[in-house]
Amino acid sequence: MVNDGSVDDTEKVVMGYVEMDGRVIYHRKENGKLPRALNYGFERSHGEFLTWTSDDNLYLPSGIEEMVRFLEDGKEFGMVYSDFYISDGGPMDYQTKYLEDSPELQHHNTVGACFLYRRSVYRVVGDYDADLELAEDYDYWLRVAKAFYIGHIPSPLYVYFTHKGSLYNKHYYKVKIMSLLAKIKNGIVLPSETINECLELYSTFYPYKRMKQLEIGSLRKELTAIFEKMETGEVPKLHAADMIMDVFRYYSRMGLVDLVRRVFLRLKRYVGVPGA
Repeated sequence: MVNDGSVDDTEKVVMGYVEMDGRVIYHRKENGKLPRALNYGFERSHGEFLTWTSDDNLYLPSGIEEMVRFLEDGKEFGMVYSDFYISDGGPMDYQTKYLEDSPELQHHNTVGACFLYRRSVYRVVGDYDADLELAEDYDYWLRVAKAFYIGHIPSPLYVYFTHKGSLYNKHYYKVKIMSLLAKIKNGIVLPSETINECLELYSTFYPYKRMKQLEIGSLRKELTAIFEKMETGEVPKLHAADMIMDVFRYYSRMGLVDLVRRVFLRLKRYVGVPGA
């Protein structure tokens, strides 16, 4: 277990398990975000099969055993993933997430939250990309798929809990942007194609704004400049995602101001609101 600089009582809780079971190995490091924590842990691992999970999700009792058995029986596969349950924490609220047998990774992350891969995969693919935080897993699966077959177990072996504090929910739009950058890195799309996807993503980021052609052209120009800087190495991928989010927020604020202005004028016209 890698404690990535938590300030709660995680260490006290984990040490209880360490004392009970010598197989539990505990490491603590300064906070460096998820990709670096994963790399730190895997550098110190020794097992034949590798996986990882966050502390707010859980495996079913036979989950890891079934994935190990799959890879032991299917020597041609380098990695396996399974279906999983999704829950908001309620005792009866479990929905099954059924995944495709062949992961269509060129479109989006279809591996999901429950997976296992061989150490030989790790030796070939290497570390998680710290510059693609929030999409480090998607980037990794894209790299795995270039060199290994990926198998699927069509039954749920894991429970993924959704809550407002999860990384995915807290940073939904940034996750989407980082996933687009992962596609660029792995040669799936060109930056020019990604700009169109960013414009589509913006329309969901701020659905109330009707963008005029002039505003669309201005937004496209700013996105193009960001991608060009990323391609030349002037701007790291993680910084590029922050810049895109800043552009989204800027145009959203402009749209909100315009919306408020139009509502105010309508109120003034029909209700007789005093003032300018």
